[in-house]
Amino acid sequence: MIMENSNNAYRYQPLAGHHHIRLLHLTPGRPEDVLSGRLENTSLSSRPLYEALSYEWVSSEKSHTITLENGRTGRITSSLHQALRDLRHEVGGNRTIWADGVCINQDDMDERQRQVAMMGKIYQGSLRVITYIGPDTEESSAAIAFARYLTAYSARWARDWSQDHNTRLPITRADLGLPPWHDKRWNALKDLLLRGWAGRCWCAQEFLRNENLIMVCGRLEIPDLELIPNIVQSVFNRRLPPFILPTHYEDPNSLRECLTAVMGLRRRIELGQHLSLIDLLYSLHPLRATDPRDKVYSVVGLALDNLVTTIQIDYSCSVEELYISVANRLVHAGVGFTLLYCSLQRKSLCLPSWVPDWSFWQFGAHGTAARAGYKASGETTPDLRVYPESNRLDIAGCLVDRVIQLSSNIGDNYKDTLGTDAARRRRAWLEEQQQVVNKLHPYPDGTRTSDILWRTLIGNITPSSSPAKSDYKDLFEAHFNIKDDSSVADKAKTREFCDAARRRNRYRRLAVTELGYFGAVPETAEIGDWLCVFNGGVHLFLIRETEDSCFTYLGHAYVHGLMLGEALKLSRYRDGFISLI
Repeated sequence: MIMENSNNAYRYQPLAGHHHIRLLHLTPGRPEDVLSGRLENTSLSSRPLYEALSYEWVSSEKSHTITLENGRTGRITSSLHQALRDLRHEVGGNRTIWADGVCINQDDMDERQRQVAMMGKIYQGSLRVITYIGPDTEESSAAIAFARYLTAYSARWARDWSQDHNTRLPITRADLGLPPWHDKRWNALKDLLLRGWAGRCWCAQEFLRNENLIMVCGRLEIPDLELIPNIVQSVFNRRLPPFILPTHYEDPNSLRECLTAVMGLRRRIELGQHLSLIDLLYSLHPLRATDPRDKVYSVVGLALDNLVTTIQIDYSCSVEELYISVANRLVHAGVGFTLLYCSLQRKSLCLPSWVPDWSFWQFGAHGTAARAGYKASGETTPDLRVYPESNRLDIAGCLVDRVIQLSSNIGDNYKDTLGTDAARRRRAWLEEQQQVVNKLHPYPDGTRTSDILWRTLIGNITPSSSPAKSDYKDLFEAHFNIKDDSSVADKAKTREFCDAARRRNRYRRLAVTELGYFGAVPETAEIGDWLCVFNGGVHLFLIRETEDSCFTYLGHAYVHGLMLGEALKLSRYRDGFISLI
């Protein structure tokens, strides 16, 4: 709400103390009635009874009004107006709610900072949290019922699959016995999956803060909190086919990944796990914030490590200053390597190369950072030293090899799984890469050249992060030879291999090194970039030398034959420090 010059505009009374909040006593009314209520100043220490509202702002424009004391009006956003209209009682008494858009004086920066610092306590101290995912539509009930049906279908498929591990999920709805595309439930479900609440960082904190939580769509309560995220996770786990989810083009904000990230954290909290600041920043990286500083401030109240006590809510601090300061603290806290996995180094802000840009996210980036099965630095011990005055990070390690040849982007060849044109272009590209690999015979570690390409394309691990076995070569052959008239089984194999390649190498290029190795490196790589070992790191890393003998960090890499400590045995390996700027 904002203050207006009009004599009818509501004016906030200052809060009495640091533990004080405002509560909205929402007047009952029918759908057509004007929205009205009364604000009360109270202290959290008095344990007031209220519900805390979690909703998506959508727009900061305050295009609606709410009538408060003495007929004075305050201006609120359209999304808050819709939520309050849906949540107020039609008859009976008031409903007492805390909602940031009306209970905080958004024009008072000092108050806003103090209240943001208290958000965790506000949500934790409420009777329950209401997660409002948006207004009801004609298809909302059908979508919820359809989601329940698909959840049961997924459970049946998982049970059948466990009895026959050679069974793979078919591609088409007809083979699965699912409704045709013209069934209106598909669009209704897609609308439910694309509700934007899951992609907002403040909504995530509010969803995680209180164990007593309900999810509401319009006036309709969704009885199972896990219903919507479970649909997404079932597709990721191949218990449901991919066409159930919106495409990347329909879902540019990665709401699919946001849903699973938020629910995954809630499960960890329910199991009693203590989440650290880096856990939260990493898991919630796909989420968005109107103010990029809130990517940090929104999770401070959830983190349970001592690090958060040193982070003050300060909106006068620039985004860059905040991100660099947090990165410095994380390195000192001993979690520096996780920082290097938090970004593929495409940034929207001017930051040191090793500092993650929490405000920027690339769809599917988490999959590329899988660490299971790798141990590129062997038994070495990590040693990271940060120098805040120069924003430099020194890491113990060694330069081991250089890039001398690069392919085009791997992900460009795996955007489409099936289709004659996509399959033909992918096959031609694969033939080119196999010719490159054939020239590396004999390979340094003795691997057959017929196995190097397919293992590199999936990082030599499955989507579940277990070591890839020879059956994946069968999947590779199926996707190499796929045609429109191929069998359902071969199309399913093609999908599985393409999924694995996208997950590991969506933003990478294939590379040949000076020592004759073959691997996948960040898409920003250039000829002459260095592959290095960082002591204690499970991956190899790609860096670029600068004129002052320092390096810029480009990302982590997979090099076949150098992922289990072999680089330490190379003749050029020498212990030292590498300076990243």
